[in-house]
Amino acid sequence: MTIAVKASAPRRKSVSRPVAKFLLLSLSSVLLFANLACQGPCRTLAERICSCEPNVRAEQSCIQEINQAGQQANRMPGIEEDAVCSELLDSCDCAALQRQDFAACGLSKPNSSTPQ
Repeated sequence: MTIAVKASAPRRKSVSRPVAKFLLLSLSSVLLFANLACQGPCRTLAERICSCEPNVRAEQSCIQEINQAGQQANRMPGIEEDAVCSELLDSCDCAALQRQDFAACGLSKPNSSTPQ
């Protein structure tokens, strides 16, 4: 008797839907500084935040929003903004977002008046 075992892709760690919705909205400040021409630290930070989405489709949608924001931005990130993004790259990861440590990624924590 042969038992077939279906291999499945490893389960991606994700944040809860309300937190993900908040992160997507909060990401706008980071997106303003993510430019298309150069893979600077702010773009890298924005893509890292997108990589924490619960699935590939949501991640790709997040990256598309980065691209749109980059096209709409009227300026490139300055030296100070790049420095802030570089510093946040040291602390921002999916684990930080899962434990709702939004400051680790340069995002603010939602307050009770924020719709979820």
